[in-house]
Amino acid sequence: MTGVFADMLALLVPLRMEELRTTNAEHLQDHLKKMTCAGHKTGTPCQGAVDIIACHSDDLQYGGRHRPDARRALVDSLAVAALLTPGGVHTSGLGHWCARPHDGCVNPAGRPTVIRPVVDPTPTVKRRRRPVVDVHIPEVDAS
Repeated sequence: MTGVFADMLALLVPLRMEELRTTNAEHLQDHLKKMTCAGHKTGTPCQGAVDIIACHSDDLQYGGRHRPDARRALVDSLAVAALLTPGGVHTSGLGHWCARPHDGCVNPAGRPTVIRPVVDPTPTVKRRRRPVVDVHIPEVDAS
């Protein structure tokens, strides 16, 4: 699960950073405060990215009807933090995102974001090879 989650963040956070790059800091912060959770059938929906992540992080990890809202809130929060924080955002084992090169950056090339390489997981189930068998197919006369 962690690999899929990390790959999701590695893909979506830089894309969202690029979409939000021209927005000023005040509008970015307002955007996070005004996010709502659309999955509620009854009651008051969660208001703000912090509440959505706090209330629905289990849906984000294990699945549920609030997963899209929680994913959007987390990705937008990381993207906004990476754009506004001078040193960027570094999550343990998941990635580092920053808008500008800085001292101690894990990406000394100066690219705006760092995406960790995707490693193919080793298969947990050994698959049995099927034997190759030649099968004779008789010819049929067309007459």
